[in-house]
Amino acid sequence: MKIRNVALAGMTAAAVALAPVAAANAAENTTSNPAVVDAGGNTGDFTADLSSYLDQSKPGSSAWGDRYQGDREVKGIDLFGEQKNWDAQAEWARIAYGVTAFGVIGTVIGAIIAYFNQLKNVGAII
Repeated sequence: MKIRNVALAGMTAAAVALAPVAAANAAENTTSNPAVVDAGGNTGDFTADLSSYLDQSKPGSSAWGDRYQGDREVKGIDLFGEQKNWDAQAEWARIAYGVTAFGVIGTVIGAIIAYFNQLKNVGAII
């Protein structure tokens, strides 16, 4: 009985979340004219605009890219391998590594708290 309620709640949440997307897609049923180009250089044709955007050669995003070494490549083996040389890693990679580790630790702590909360709710512990 409870599984049915959970399934119904999940389907309702999915329907509520996706309803605006379906409405927007239905309302946007127009064709674009690739000959018309706006001030930003976009034609309205998604595939053509995406291709022209990806073909451009862009460095890191100005001050943020310069500050966090946005143009430097990082290989996974260098970051997650047995021997880590932190001084040779880009700043953005070190930040991402730290945020990921913090998130994993937070998830584990949250799961432990939820486990003991459940044990308390069923009366297994005081």
